[in-house]
Order: sequence, then C-alpha cells, then structure tokens
Amino acid sequence: MNSILRRRLFVYGMPVAIALLWLFHMVAAGAAAAVSRFFPPCIFYEMTGILCPGCGCTRSMLVLLKGNVPASLRYNILPICAILLLVMFYIECAVREWAGESESRKNFRMFPRNRTMLIAAVTLFGAYVVFRNFIPLF
Repeated sequence: MNSILRRRLFVYGMPVAIALLWLFHMVAAGAAAAVSRFFPPCIFYEMTGILCPGCGCTRSMLVLLKGNVPASLRYNILPICAILLLVMFYIECAVREWAGESESRKNFRMFPRNRTMLIAAVTLFGAYVVFRNFIPLF
C-alpha cells in the first residue's frame, strides 16, 4: 500500500471510526453500569489513599459519551485532554493531506513540539495530580 493511499485511508477513516464508536456507545450505554463492576479497583489508590492520574477515567468516559461534560470533568480531566489532542492531530493530518504541494501547509502544526512544550505539559500534569488530591475543588 503506498503512502498516499495510507494517508487517505487515515483521513477518511477517522470520521467512520468515530461514528462506529458512537454506535457502540448507543448499544452499550444501557449496560455501562453493569460493565463497570468488572473493572478492578485502583491498586495505587487502595494502597495509598491518593488518587492516581488515571482514577476516574472510565467513569469520565462513560458520562462523556452520554454528553455530560461537567460531570466528566469532575471525574477526570485527562480523557477530554486526550480527545482534544487527537482532534488536533487529526486536523494536522487532514491539512497536510489536502495541502497539495504547498510547502507552508506541509509544515502546519497545531501545537509546538519542542522541549519547552514537553516541560509545560509535565508541569501541568503534576499540578493536576497535586490539586486533585490535596486541594479538592469539587
């Protein structure tokens, strides 16, 4: 498979994948409460009493799929951040695919990829963990 076909499959396949995920949600939404009892408890939380960064992601995604964004943010903010990053990455890929031969569009970036951005992301992630556990807002 050549690279152009691969890129086009990615660009056009992403909306189809999102639609299939939404369909899966519609089928599984009624069984979400029953399924959640099969997930194991967080070992880090059980041992320390401190929420790990991933605690609440499943609940966050379940209520987000139902359309309740504020409740999703209360459980965990990381799934929404991950979705936003995936959407930004998808937009980058789509712009590059449709850019043609334009050099300025081939170098299009939604967010910078450098050491400063990485340090800022790690710092914000650490601050989120501290605020979530030791300065409860909700």
